Amino acid sequence: MITVSSKAQIRQGSVLVGGQFYYYNDKNEIGGVSQKSQNGSLGLSVGKAIKENRVAGVNVSFAPATQTVVDASDSVNLHFNRYDVGVFYRQYKVLAKDLYFFAQLGAGASLTNQAVDHKDGYNDVKTRETGAYISLTPGFSYAIFKKMQLELTVPSILNVQYIVTKYEVKGPQANDSRRRQISFGSNLTNTTGLGWLGVGFRFVF
Repeated sequence: MITVSSKAQIRQGSVLVGGQFYYYNDKNEIGGVSQKSQNGSLGLSVGKAIKENRVAGVNVSFAPATQTVVDASDSVNLHFNRYDVGVFYRQYKVLAKDLYFFAQLGAGASLTNQAVDHKDGYNDVKTRETGAYISLTPGFSYAIFKKMQLELTVPSILNVQYIVTKYEVKGPQANDSRRRQISFGSNLTNTTGLGWLGVGFRFVF
């Protein structure tokens, strides 16, 4: 067991690089209402083992989305962009040869811009959201190759967010408003079954 464990360590000085890419496109028409949606995300994570099995690093991500809904009386266009930048600290625990359990503590800041535009230009809404967060993500990692690991995670099993949201409404009900909010949550409350699981890869150099 001592021999197996020593071979499975994340050695001090190792660099771990990971990322994610997601794209979704959908188009449907029901009861005279046409809807088109596109969304995706792109992220990059880089960390360095500051001690054996302990990794600190940074991550950045960008998530855009668009949606168009058209019916006989109106058409609505939604544009959404989210930017995130953060830092993380991850600690691994060797379970068996090439198999790890890890817990990752992350913190960062986010910026979200959203615009909802109507065909007639009335009651268009622009939303700008800035915030900060702290999150905890557990997972399992398996070294399928010498320099490549497969990961199964539960992203943000616990998270705390502070968000400031600014609204700008145009048209007959024009007004500006601002809201501050602190929220506590868990991705486990996602009701879409396995939607709270994440699968990814990480390279070790």
